[in-house]
Amino acid sequence: MLDGKTGLGELLGHGERALEADGDLRTGREWFDRAKARIAVGKAIRRALTRIAAADAVIGDVLCDGVRTGARCGYHPG
Repeated sequence: MLDGKTGLGELLGHGERALEADGDLRTGREWFDRAKARIAVGKAIRRALTRIAAADAVIGDVLCDGVRTGARCGYHPG
């Protein structure tokens, strides 16, 4: 059980494997590398959206409202 004091390193070391959404087991390091990649992609998408919005507010608003980042990124037009 997690008590709020457990750090990321301890979590990764505690269980050597993490279960992916597709059911495959991955090592803790693979999970950590994938998480870092997801974060980097999300940041890049948000930076691009900010630049687009600065160049064209209307298109920027439409894209910002429809683009979702996180574990799964996607465009969902409203």
